Amino acid sequence: MRGEAAAAVRRMLRGKRYGILGAPGDPLAQPARSRLAWAHNTAQAVQDLGCDALLAGGVAGLPIPFDNREGLASLRRLVAGLHDLPGGYDLRATHDLPARFGALPPGRWVLDYELPRAILPYCGIIHTRHAGVLAAALERGLPAIYEDHGEPQEKDGEAVARLLAPASPPRLAVAASAALRDRLAAAGVPAERIIVLGPAIHPAALARQQAAAASIRRSLLHGMARHLFVQAGGMAEEGGIEAVLEAAATLRDAVFVQLGGEAPAQAALRDRVVERGLPNVIVAGALPQREARAFQQAADAVIVACAPGRLAAPLRFPEALAAGAPIAAAAIPALEGWGDRGLAIRFHDPGRPETLAGALEALVAAHPWQAGGVAANRAEAERLGWQARQRVVFERLVA
Repeated sequence: MRGEAAAAVRRMLRGKRYGILGAPGDPLAQPARSRLAWAHNTAQAVQDLGCDALLAGGVAGLPIPFDNREGLASLRRLVAGLHDLPGGYDLRATHDLPARFGALPPGRWVLDYELPRAILPYCGIIHTRHAGVLAAALERGLPAIYEDHGEPQEKDGEAVARLLAPASPPRLAVAASAALRDRLAAAGVPAERIIVLGPAIHPAALARQQAAAASIRRSLLHGMARHLFVQAGGMAEEGGIEAVLEAAATLRDAVFVQLGGEAPAQAALRDRVVERGLPNVIVAGALPQREARAFQQAADAVIVACAPGRLAAPLRFPEALAAGAPIAAAAIPALEGWGDRGLAIRFHDPGRPETLAGALEALVAAHPWQAGGVAANRAEAERLGWQARQRVVFERLVA
């Protein structure tokens, strides 16, 4: 069925492309945006499975021009560096709202002009995280996939249900957790149109960077510092940053490295670190994916913190598994099932930030750092490939 599903999708595309657009206004390239990591990994998986992919996004603020062949090549190199992907899929620009249309709400310019003019005519299928893009695709008669990861723009369940109820053209909802599946079903999305697929990883995440990891440990662990803890992509309050700061205040002999975040969030966190007197917290900011993985492989434990009530696992969780480091994770329903698989993982209560320190202490006592990582965690990560995830989408779309 694997090859048959991809072949059926190619027939459905009718010589056009599998279009990916997370939300109107999403840029094509920007550090510290998990939705962009989702979009680029999805596009790469589609391409790897033999179907032409098109990824659409804004180009405002890019450090390179986009209006010529050299600019496109530079953009591809930038994307490859940020996400550690080979690329090869089509990149299409959506542009800023002209001043004369300034009264339109954010995103309407992309939906009402750029999408039907510059994106939809080239696509035979649309995959999106936004109800407005879903509606535009279905109105044009295109098969469509809608993903729900629990983000604010994904909460219009009744509108999504109305869009996904008809049978033709083919349409599908991908829920990033069982809780999100239940929310979609309660809103009226037919149960047979929903599949549950958590986050995944590209095979590059499994590559070991032992020399780089050892170098990071040598540079950071000296003097009183005995352990290194790393969190990627959790700088906002919903990312559980308060728990990280509490743990750093308790474990003064450990270095905490915080990766990701846009510039304002990085600056705000640095201010908090200074105010609380935490010299053992390093706000490293957003790094290219390969460099971020080296930090995770260097860690005595990787932190996957988040605020209570989160309905989906953080996108970074499979990467934490691939790093091989023990994981200190928030006890949310989307993650707790991993505790039954014999992995190096300890949970803390996201409603009680002070519990993270105890989870970290338990991990370093049970799993001293080793250059190759914890074999069980790495083996589990190997099952979470993005191609396998996308193959399931293909199979359900053409079923």
